[in-house]
Amino acid sequence: MVRCVGEDIQIEEKISYGYRINKRIDNLLKKNYVKSDCMIAVSNSIKSEFLKIGVKKKKIKLISNGVDLDRIKRFKKLNLKRKKISLSVNEINFLSLGRYHIKKNFELLVSVYEKLIKDKYKFKAIIAGTNMNNLKEIVKNKGINQIIKVIELEKNIKNVNQIPNNKVLELYNNTDCFIMPSKIESFGIVTIEAMSFGIPIIAANSPGNKDILDNGNYGLIYDNSEIDLLRKMKSVLKNRKILKKLSKLSSERVKIYDWSVIVDKYINLYYQLIKKKNL
Repeated sequence: MVRCVGEDIQIEEKISYGYRINKRIDNLLKKNYVKSDCMIAVSNSIKSEFLKIGVKKKKIKLISNGVDLDRIKRFKKLNLKRKKISLSVNEINFLSLGRYHIKKNFELLVSVYEKLIKDKYKFKAIIAGTNMNNLKEIVKNKGINQIIKVIELEKNIKNVNQIPNNKVLELYNNTDCFIMPSKIESFGIVTIEAMSFGIPIIAANSPGNKDILDNGNYGLIYDNSEIDLLRKMKSVLKNRKILKKLSKLSSERVKIYDWSVIVDKYINLYYQLIKKKNL
């Protein structure tokens, strides 16, 4: 059984993303992936990649990543809104999370924030992740670092039962809207983590993102352009009723990603494979 979640199956040549850009690796993966008894696709976007390389449809099982909803519920009960970090109570607070990588498209997001500031919109924003020094300099050089806060997160995982750690959970708990500007994702765990807090989502119309939001049925999807992201963000800044509606959609959608649901899918799949093999 093989599970692919990103660079090991996806390709985006415009940003030189994906191991399969190397033809030798591409041929090696194509040759061996089709030999597996089962291929796990974490999203429909990944499923489509499996089909493209010749994996039979009957071998592909769709099982997404998950989130610990029980842990989130416990955390929310113990932590009040805007208590742990200094964010504005009266303004809308945006959040984005992820390592600094060209596919994350944080530069486009910063450009949109800059335009919102010039247009006199009142908000605060955080972009948090690893290897953020370059982005910090970009924000600082634009003179918007008082409004856009770039946070470096720890790389080391000290406790696998505390992923994400409490610092990241505090960020979610103090957020009004989550922005996912990635050009490509296999799934996007941070999106369902945000949804577990009932946070409205605005995401790029790209692989991974559109799967979680069901092509816009559970969040706002923009057409990958700066102007459309700007338009979507202005809409929620002007009308908080949109945020309230999107919050309900996030809370509804995230239920299918609870780890208890995901684990049951894996257990059932193992039983099926064992039965098939007569083990």
